[in-house]
Formats: sequence, C-alpha cells, structure tokens
Amino acid sequence: MIVAEIIPRTGASEALLIDDIIIEFGGMKIDSKGYFDHPEFGKQSLSFLSNCGEEFGFIAGKTIPVKLLRNKKEISVHMPLRIFPYDSIRIPYANNGGKPPVYLIKSGFIFLELSEFLLREWGNNWRTRVDRKLLYLTDYHKLHRGKETGKIVLLAQVLPDDSNNGYHGLSFKIVESVNGEAIASVPDLNRRILSSKENLALISLESGIEIVIDKSKSDEIDRKIMEKFRINKLKNF
Repeated sequence: MIVAEIIPRTGASEALLIDDIIIEFGGMKIDSKGYFDHPEFGKQSLSFLSNCGEEFGFIAGKTIPVKLLRNKKEISVHMPLRIFPYDSIRIPYANNGGKPPVYLIKSGFIFLELSEFLLREWGNNWRTRVDRKLLYLTDYHKLHRGKETGKIVLLAQVLPDDSNNGYHGLSFKIVESVNGEAIASVPDLNRRILSSKENLALISLESGIEIVIDKSKSDEIDRKIMEKFRINKLKNF
C-alpha cells in the first residue's frame, strides 16, 4: 500500500514519507491493495485498523512497528499512535470532528467554512454537482501546509433584504479578504468586520466581487433579518 498523503502532527508524519510502501503493520502483512487478513472477518482494509484496531492493541499512546519499502529498500520504523489532530485539517471531513459547522449571518450575508459536510448537502452525487473549484480545493487543499493557514470561508447565500439588494444572486463565493486583510476563519471574519476602523467593511470575494457592510446599520438590519426569516442566532461561536 503506497502512502499518498500524510496528515501533519500525526504519528505517521514522524515515521512515514510520501511514496513509502507499507508491507507490514503491527505484525500484519499488507497486500498491494492495502488489505490484511483479519483472523475473524477475512480480508479487511488497513483503514479498518484506524477504527477498530483496539482489539490488536492499536490505541493512542502505543507505538506500532511498521515494515515498508522506501527507495526500493525494506526498512522498519516505529509509528507512535495519537489522537486525530483535527486542527491539522483545513477543510473538515463529513463528521467535522463531531462539531457543528461554524456560521455567521451578517446583514443577511451567510458565511460558512468549506467542509465536506457542507458539500454533501448536494446529495449522494455531490462530487458531480458541486462547483469544480470547491471540489478541487477539497481534494488537494484539505490539509494545512506551510504558509497556507486558515480555513476557506465562503459567502454561501444571501437572505434577501432591501439593504443587500444587488447581491441576492451570490452563492458559494470564496471570501478573500476584509478591508484588504486575509481571513483565517468565520470567527476571524467577524472580528475583522467589528474591529474595522472605517464604518464600511469591504469584503472581497473571488473574481473581483466586493460587498460592503455598513456597520452603523448592521445591528438594525440583523434584527430585521432575524424577525423576517425566524432566525434564533446569527452565529454559533
């Protein structure tokens, strides 16, 4: 089984390299398709061990011997097992670590962070239905790497109101900055809007699109939006 991706701050990031070929894991031989022979259930994927490996002693705090081929040479390494580091994931998986997706509604603009959980709202065939750019980001920019920090924030939808007229058709556009400064998350977006020295917060989206939030009117607009659309909370953080 070829190692194609390694999540930062995991035990694998200490022991494995991209393109390593795992041939044995914890004493179990792994075939070329990534399967091992379970003593009770027969052929099972190596990923089975990440979910049900307790029966073999594969638990956090333990160290697992791994045999692999690296540069055509067989070597043995010891991989420490740790709790999954969800903070290493830039675009969360479907379960999002058991946490509800973060959202903010400001002046009728709904902001969310890109996640597989969100994309699955397109149904079982979501991979063929979602925007190609979002699918590309999900497939190739899921992890935090180097200077590429922060979540990918989206303007997901606009709740129509006279105050945001002209923006009603916008949906699932990537937010690039607030007043010229890049953002790291939805809570960061909210902080930058509130801390803006100017009364107008300029939010830049992809493709050169810009929206403006008037801070002097946003509280009044938010109250109207909550009443009009029967919304209990404008944010969940």
